[in-house]
Amino acid sequence: EVGRRWIQAPAEAITAKGGAEVLHWGARAQAGSAGDRFFFEDMARRGALHSFSPSSAKDIAPDLKHPDGAYGVVAVGAMGIGLSSEVLPLAQAPKKLADLADPRWNGKLSISNPLASAEGFSSLVLLHSQFGWDYFAKLRRGKTLVEGGSLAVARRIQGRERPLGVAPLDLLLPLSKESPEIKILIPEDGLIPLPISIAILRHSLSASGPEKVVEWMFGRRAQFGFVKRYLYSPLPSVPAPNLAPPFAKLLESPFKWTPAILETPLDQRIALKEKFAEIMFE
Repeated sequence: EVGRRWIQAPAEAITAKGGAEVLHWGARAQAGSAGDRFFFEDMARRGALHSFSPSSAKDIAPDLKHPDGAYGVVAVGAMGIGLSSEVLPLAQAPKKLADLADPRWNGKLSISNPLASAEGFSSLVLLHSQFGWDYFAKLRRGKTLVEGGSLAVARRIQGRERPLGVAPLDLLLPLSKESPEIKILIPEDGLIPLPISIAILRHSLSASGPEKVVEWMFGRRAQFGFVKRYLYSPLPSVPAPNLAPPFAKLLESPFKWTPAILETPLDQRIALKEKFAEIMFE
């Protein structure tokens, strides 16, 4: 039997805790999962992760796992566009993420803050890789509201404070059930993938227990649990969440976690945040 204590918190809190605990031999955390893929890449480069390739994850795409088995992507979220149809007619809605920089959406758009949100930073990295800084300069000129995380964006759409927003499907899909006027737009230029990774810390006194946990997380019961929460499973045999596009569509998105992006050094990632803050807040 595997002893366990679950810690649930925002990705940035989990990754901070994991990074701190690796510095103290004998810490109780032995395995962790979070939505900050850069954290797992950094930990792998430091040799802080135990290599393990669970048999239940053998069919996931190579770009959804570390080449040496240091971590694997156990579920995938996706950033789409949410719209309050009571304020903005669906027929006039933007078709692409690129369209959000159009002056038509002046004062109507909200996005999460990448300085405080792991999902927001992931979106910043991938949007910048496709559109460059001019895109964000246009968002600033359009008075885009940058405040809080994805939940704040979703609530602003629902409250019609900002009727247009970029938010994860796992928030927008259940919200659209609760409030039918909330419509979900699948961008024609691609969804933004939000990988949730899992790894075993190398300092674990025994890897056999954490390996069982990771193996279970890639098993069908856990994977269907993710799907029930409107997250994609990386396993080809598991269907997409209800009302969401097929997983293949997400994999086709031009917003990709390429090796070049994953290898972005910490100082360059800090520089990205500083440049974003300069454009959006100063």
